Amino acid sequence: MPSYVPRARTNTGPIDGTPLWDDDSKQCGHHRHAPDGAPTWVQYEFAQPFAARAISIAGRGGIPVGRVLASDNGRDFRTLVTMLARQLYRGGVVRTFAFADTHCEVYRIELTAAPLSPAA
Repeated sequence: MPSYVPRARTNTGPIDGTPLWDDDSKQCGHHRHAPDGAPTWVQYEFAQPFAARAISIAGRGGIPVGRVLASDNGRDFRTLVTMLARQLYRGGVVRTFAFADTHCEVYRIELTAAPLSPAA
């Protein structure tokens, strides 16, 4: 993915997307939570359609709850995979989510404010 040089952006402000696709899970990208409990998202925008069929996500406290979405125009998104239901336990620090082979220019990772531990 780095050779395609996607543009990364979020709904909460600017971000350096490089740590998000460098295959080093010890590095991470940081961004603010969206206001009012709305989902926070990170979006990758490619100059030409990019083929994807899985995404690996790492989290120090567990795997976030959310969705991976795709768009052909940057406005209308379809869900490729849902990342765990709110009530399920989310142990582990790295998880790969597979989805149908997809070719598009915009991918979005949407994370909710759901707690990372079942008791929370």
